[in-house]
Amino acid sequence: MRVYIAMNGSPGCLPDSATAFTSRKAAEDHLIDMFEIQRTKLAGILRRDGILYFNEKQAHEFGAQYCEVADDNMTRKEFEEYNEY
Repeated sequence: MRVYIAMNGSPGCLPDSATAFTSRKAAEDHLIDMFEIQRTKLAGILRRDGILYFNEKQAHEFGAQYCEVADDNMTRKEFEEYNEY
């Protein structure tokens, strides 16, 4: 099944957090809510590009340098186990 992984952190490192969703919109909404960027230009960039790099001030405020929605394929069992951790 196709899944969408919402993740954030620092480039070149393992993500600080990663959660799998069954829809791209749900993954985007999760990140938009997490970083409290509803109804902002940043939310639009994330939805359009699937990735958002924060500037230095934003990175300090949010505690992350980027957030991203990546698509992947998993079995139902893998999906359920992925979100258990």
